[in-house]
Amino acid sequence: MPSLTVRNLHLFRGEAARLDGLSLAVGPGEIACLIGGGDSGAGLLLRTLRGRYRPDGGRIFVGSRDVTDLPGRRRGFSAWPPLPGAAPGVILLGDPPFPADPAGRAACRAKTRQLVREAGHAVLCATADIAAALSIADRLYVLEAGRIAQEGPPEEVYRAPRSRRIAELVGPANLIPGEVLGEAEPGLWLVRTPLGELSVTGMEPQARHVTLCWRPERALEGEGFANTLTGILTGRVFHGPLTELELDLGGLAQRLLLPRAAVAEGAPVTFHVAPEDLAFLDPAA
Repeated sequence: MPSLTVRNLHLFRGEAARLDGLSLAVGPGEIACLIGGGDSGAGLLLRTLRGRYRPDGGRIFVGSRDVTDLPGRRRGFSAWPPLPGAAPGVILLGDPPFPADPAGRAACRAKTRQLVREAGHAVLCATADIAAALSIADRLYVLEAGRIAQEGPPEEVYRAPRSRRIAELVGPANLIPGEVLGEAEPGLWLVRTPLGELSVTGMEPQARHVTLCWRPERALEGEGFANTLTGILTGRVFHGPLTELELDLGGLAQRLLLPRAAVAEGAPVTFHVAPEDLAFLDPAA
């Protein structure tokens, strides 16, 4: 089965409709998802790949075949669903037609991944369903104004987003401003924040003044060996298996997702976040 490769694609149809040097690749048996919102360029890219628009620059390959100048019907693309043994092998689609009920959606996502791997299709999907993208994609491409702002495996994009916009796009995020004090040991950074000094494991920060990001479900109840914090419970939302706690930490709001939450509103809640669960946002992003 062939792959899909897009190299340095340019298209300009007004400020709100453009592709700006976009490159990506989807191999046989892989699912890549484009996310980013209505003005990101994801839908425009699919329409360009299907032949509705002729790019102003760049090339489109299906396997080793350059299809840039071919009409859409001769490019070798098909639409959903991917059936084993079906040809062609490159599938372009918008939001996946998953059922509305949670159990049906989960089963359909799992079946989709299985079919794609068995049949060897290369699937490129542009979707506003972030949960679906996280669950089915082998690789995410986050688009902003026709450019790729971040790409990588879903877990990597979710745990270490480059910017605040990406952090909030892919899920609930807690943000903490801080100032880098230095490296306590190789790969372990000390950061002064309004919540006290925090330890962060990972790549070297790109600036002295930073923003830290962490996901609410990564909080652990009680004190830890590092990054122990206490806040006052100001609200809660029950989500079934998890309860979302809204905390006030000296004027800085943070959210936690815990499997249980037997604490009264106005009471203190102590928790900790492991250094590897804090990430530096890129100040240039």
